[in-house]
Amino acid sequence: MRRLGLSLAAFLLLVSSAGFSQAPHDVAIEPLLRNPDPRLVAFGAYETLRRHDENGITLLVGIVEHWTPDTWKNQDASDAHDALTAVLDAVIQMNENVSPAAIRALAPRYPDQALILAARLPNEDREMLFRAWYQGGKDAQRFKPDAARRARLLLARVSAMMLAADRAGGFAADILADSEERLAVSVINTEGNPVPHCLMDCENQRPCRTDMGYPPKSGWPPFYQYQIEENSPSAESDQPLVEAGDEHITYRREKAEMELSQCFVPRPLDAATRHQLLAEMLDVPVQAIPWGEQMNFTVPWIYEGQFFREISKQIDAQEKNLRATVRAFHAKGLLTDSEFAATRPRLEVIVFDDRVSGSTPNPAIPQYPAADSRTSYEIKR
Repeated sequence: MRRLGLSLAAFLLLVSSAGFSQAPHDVAIEPLLRNPDPRLVAFGAYETLRRHDENGITLLVGIVEHWTPDTWKNQDASDAHDALTAVLDAVIQMNENVSPAAIRALAPRYPDQALILAARLPNEDREMLFRAWYQGGKDAQRFKPDAARRARLLLARVSAMMLAADRAGGFAADILADSEERLAVSVINTEGNPVPHCLMDCENQRPCRTDMGYPPKSGWPPFYQYQIEENSPSAESDQPLVEAGDEHITYRREKAEMELSQCFVPRPLDAATRHQLLAEMLDVPVQAIPWGEQMNFTVPWIYEGQFFREISKQIDAQEKNLRATVRAFHAKGLLTDSEFAATRPRLEVIVFDDRVSGSTPNPAIPQYPAADSRTSYEIKR
């Protein structure tokens, strides 16, 4: 024990010098991983991976299993975050598994690593996590755009893809009920022209910046971060995670000092991504689904009765298409009889009054008394 103490003491002197990033071979890993200093824990994680030390990986898994946001609470917050980043990297690289409870605790602050670890679990355990994360993404839509919200949206999107790819029981009813079609109706004068209305994906994409590198953290070993990406051009060299709805989710491992671009971070669940998942579960191209996330319809205004007949006919047709999709899921055995009776995507009808004003006011556009509570109707003037 005295010799071990001297080795660690010598190592502590060495790491105090800037730029030192590797432990001597005779330094024991266990005292590093049991040390309250996050930097030494990071050295222990790095050495465990470098030496493929079995005892070290057991200790690392234990750190993950017992981690809470209060671990290393008396240390610098950045150092505490970086230490667990190093620990998770070693656990992932050595293909170790951790419990669902530990992954659930990690997910809010380390969503990328949590998804990678969850994908390795047995089906029953991972499905439990994916269902919880999918439901959590619904609430996240209402939160302010901070790191916690971004984590929940990422977890929800990738979880939905995992559940769809696995054809998880009961998930078809969830995704169908959460899906929606938006019917944009442009009401024009008989001599007018259709007016286009964009209801989703209307903003121009921000320019994509490149990754940026910074000097490594002084006095720390090399350690690595992870980023989940969607349809990345470097996907062939990245690690695959899941493929569903013609979308490819991969992850990459980069040095922690890199500031990674967010160009290919998976988009959140929305009408378009849910539509793709419906096609995935039905094993058909997305174009084969008889309705889209946005459909457009133009009605020349003649008089109220004529408008009402045309809008009623169009809504009936769209509702029929939505029910046809539900029948297709039931026919494939993805819906139970009770789910089939109670499930249908939402139809949001938005009527735009695009009539040009003349010498006399235009008649008011009438409301539509939807017979199904899953169909909504709104007039925008």
